[in-house]
Amino acid sequence: MSKRKAKANEAGTKVVGTTSGRPHDGSRGRIGVLASLVRRPDGKLRLVLEDAQSVGEGLWAPRTHFTYRDYPADALMDTDIDRAEFESIGISLLSRLARQTKLNEE
Repeated sequence: MSKRKAKANEAGTKVVGTTSGRPHDGSRGRIGVLASLVRRPDGKLRLVLEDAQSVGEGLWAPRTHFTYRDYPADALMDTDIDRAEFESIGISLLSRLARQTKLNEE
């Protein structure tokens, strides 16, 4: 166990992970986005994004498939896709989370 986790545990804090070296409190929303990579018969990798709902502490269930995109496996594994494509993935993910959060609050 890392010194950081040991100190947090001594203080009674539940440490689930870290972000930029800061302890994370483990809190999660009720909705989320699941991301997975699927190897395709042609050798490409498919990034699949699905809406998800929390079904328990740390457990998520897919609700609705909302998009996918195929990439050359070597380019994706080496993160050798252009910046605009990375930005597009991030925009898609965050806009979907914002939309789903808004719908769940109404």
